Amino acid sequence: MDFKQWLIKESVPPEFVSGGRVALWRYSHGDRGDEYVIDPAAARPQPYSRRDYMLTKKPRTFFYLDPSQKEDLVGGHLYVTQFPAERIYNLLEDPEKLKEKAYIPNTTNIDFDELFDSVQEAGYDGVYYRPHGRHVVNLFVPVTAKRANRKHETL
Repeated sequence: MDFKQWLIKESVPPEFVSGGRVALWRYSHGDRGDEYVIDPAAARPQPYSRRDYMLTKKPRTFFYLDPSQKEDLVGGHLYVTQFPAERIYNLLEDPEKLKEKAYIPNTTNIDFDELFDSVQEAGYDGVYYRPHGRHVVNLFVPVTAKRANRKHETL
């Protein structure tokens, strides 16, 4: 793969990728044990994520690339999973111009249901974006995460 192809395929900032994988961090209010399955179909909006869920009803789960960037309301037990970086679509770069295709006619608004469906149809399992400067990934597929210690160590 040449450098241009690598740039197009780059899904999340390279400082978060190691060996083609990215650590995805998630906080849980309850103790889920040493590992648990994080399933978008079972996800429920929290007070700090309700606005995000208003944009689309697509089942998804939220992860941080840097667990120290969490919102003040977020806390609890910290879990981590390793996920293939190439399976995450970069909404900021939008290399396949999927946002353009999801604009609602005669508006500047995006149909996020259509956008996220297009992302999955293009072969991705999630999206990367930066709300309020935080590095965030939404996944559309279930993953198994392991309990992390407070030093934010990876698996």
